[in-house]
Amino acid sequence: MIFKEYMTLLLLGHIIGDYYLQTDMLAKKKDVNINAVFLHSVIYALSMLAVMLPFLSVTTVLAWLLASLFHAAIDFLRYSVQRMLFPKGKIPEELGRIIFLFDQLLHAISILLIGLIFGMKYIAVSELPPFSALFEAIGLPGLSIVSWLFVILFLHKPANMIVQAIIGDYASPSKKTAERDRNAGVVIGTMERMVMVVLIIIHQYLVIGLLIVAKSIARFLRITRERSFAEYYIIGTLASTIIAILAYQLLP
Repeated sequence: MIFKEYMTLLLLGHIIGDYYLQTDMLAKKKDVNINAVFLHSVIYALSMLAVMLPFLSVTTVLAWLLASLFHAAIDFLRYSVQRMLFPKGKIPEELGRIIFLFDQLLHAISILLIGLIFGMKYIAVSELPPFSALFEAIGLPGLSIVSWLFVILFLHKPANMIVQAIIGDYASPSKKTAERDRNAGVVIGTMERMVMVVLIIIHQYLVIGLLIVAKSIARFLRITRERSFAEYYIIGTLASTIIAILAYQLLP
């Protein structure tokens, strides 16, 4: 499906540029410094170009330009609104999580629209000869490699940040406990989502249920004693499961 080909390339470029190549320091500076927004936009455009490079054509170049411009426009809009509402740059934590989720939703919609525009043109993504020989030597089509790379990277840092933003209000009241839960959740969540994707691929849906049950048994005492943790656990597990299912949809 041509639409899926463009979506895979655009999403991989997005998570590399917006998550893996954006440090926490740069993300914080973007809230108060317009130069940081510009720097991030340049890094994002270069990361998107790097992903497109093995499949370079007129359509992929246009898709890259549109994706980079849309991303920059959304980030500059976010900066302008935040500076207008919070001149000192101090954004409440709860509102910060909402802004992050809304920001990522806008980026996802822009990528979806670009994918639809170029997917409707029925111009398939093709590999450049030098890269085609490399992919042939590896034994996998280039787009399959891109799909798997996207899923692996997406299930780690981006997925963890999205889940943490969703369940933020249900975190432990103790800062120390909350930090411990977060660190453990990052590792467990990443492994859980990757195992889920593998189980979906081999059609072992019952094992997914058993995996969730096993995790619930390990946390049973705390779930029964702390209502806030029970809500935290349920929402986090559901969010992780939905993310794993969505990631699977982009696999070849």
